[in-house]
Amino acid sequence: MNFVCFVFIFLVLLIISCNQKKESVIVLLIVSLLYIVSIAMRSVTVPDTDIYVEFYNQIDPGNIVSFALYSFEPGFQLLGHIVKLFFGNSAILFLAVVVVINIVLILLSIRKIAFRLSLSSCSINFISAIVLYFAYFGLFYNAIVLRAGIAISILVYSTTILFKKDFNKKDVIKILLLFGLALTFHLSSIVGIIALIFSRRSQRLTEKSYLLIWCFIAFLFFSGSSVYIVKGLLSVVFSLFSLLSDSDYKKYEYYLSELDHLDFQIPYKYLFQLFSGLLLLFVKGNIDTIYYKYLNLYFIGLFLGAIFSSIEQIARVTDYFLIYLFILQWMYFIQSYGRVRGGKSFLYPISVILQLAFVFRIINPTY
Repeated sequence: MNFVCFVFIFLVLLIISCNQKKESVIVLLIVSLLYIVSIAMRSVTVPDTDIYVEFYNQIDPGNIVSFALYSFEPGFQLLGHIVKLFFGNSAILFLAVVVVINIVLILLSIRKIAFRLSLSSCSINFISAIVLYFAYFGLFYNAIVLRAGIAISILVYSTTILFKKDFNKKDVIKILLLFGLALTFHLSSIVGIIALIFSRRSQRLTEKSYLLIWCFIAFLFFSGSSVYIVKGLLSVVFSLFSLLSDSDYKKYEYYLSELDHLDFQIPYKYLFQLFSGLLLLFVKGNIDTIYYKYLNLYFIGLFLGAIFSSIEQIARVTDYFLIYLFILQWMYFIQSYGRVRGGKSFLYPISVILQLAFVFRIINPTY
């Protein structure tokens, strides 16, 4: 994946989305196609890409028995079988289909949210939403963590149904089907599902309450207490394993030894997400309650991130909460205007460029 090319694409799209007065379907299709082609044709040196390409090349379409040969969830394997059955041996097409699925789900989500916000179809500004999505989460979950990426997109779309004001019995069936589908792509989506169920009835807090919560989260993070909290929690958990037989205990001995390697660290991505959360509190005027449902989810993610920041892979869990950052930013930036303008047009490109830098560091870990 040519990162310089991606940066150029993003800069062009930033200019378009800031100055576009009327949404163009053609421009949106071109933008989506650029992302699809660029990501699908990425180099196999991008983390995990070689694993997915090898999986697709080894698929025997229609042979359901082969599901047992791979550790991938059944939904993802079935998708591979369907794509290979219709499109043949091109792994690039398979990777492209994954991106198409995610883009469609994200665009449908934005469209439904926009209608709830009473934005006209000509002022929704899909492009700014897509740019914010692909600035980090879209690239990471379409180019590296594919299975979880589809599961997350399904959950994002499910929120547009779950958070409806006129939620009914038919919607319950839809939600259950979507939750079940998400689980077939990645079992970790159970974390996001539980969070969504509890957040359905979450309410808007006062601005002072949000500020106090943010300050508490910031204190947890900067105090370095994560190391002690994690060690304390895991020590209790693994003390239970000492009750097992010697042979069973040895299976978990490796994880016990890992406790010695926990150290206070400041992940730049989390730092960005933390201060983004502070900025998102200062919205002017009345904004739909759905904004605060997403904000509540986001703050739970920040809280979990602060507590478990000493665990390197905790983002795989917290992203089920923090994914809603791009929706919150989109709603924040276009608030009252239907498109990015004013002082927010200055914050918008900064947010995108910073998130691109996080993706670059993942692809090039030596930097």
